[in-house]
Amino acid sequence: MSPRTMGEFIPKMLTAFGLDRVHAIGPDVGTSALLFAAYARSDLFESLVVGSGATDAALTAGALKDLINAPSTIPFEENGEEIAIGAIEQVMRINPGQQVLDDY
Repeated sequence: MSPRTMGEFIPKMLTAFGLDRVHAIGPDVGTSALLFAAYARSDLFESLVVGSGATDAALTAGALKDLINAPSTIPFEENGEEIAIGAIEQVMRINPGQQVLDDY
């Protein structure tokens, strides 16, 4: 269940299926996996839709809120990599309690 390992697998899978550039949807753990994959092989992705069923766009802030509410992604094309890395780094700092880990 390592998102980094799954992210390394995704480009291999796309290549095996002969897919050159895709629109990818990654809910839940797929969010981090797709962000790792797109960071490593951005040439394979036309777009990403990431998040989870628990995401409430009204509760977002900062760059994520700007991205969600933007009429176009063009302003983010220059720093999209920074946004993805920041999201992954933030997720990596979370230390879930044992009850959460047991439930997962």
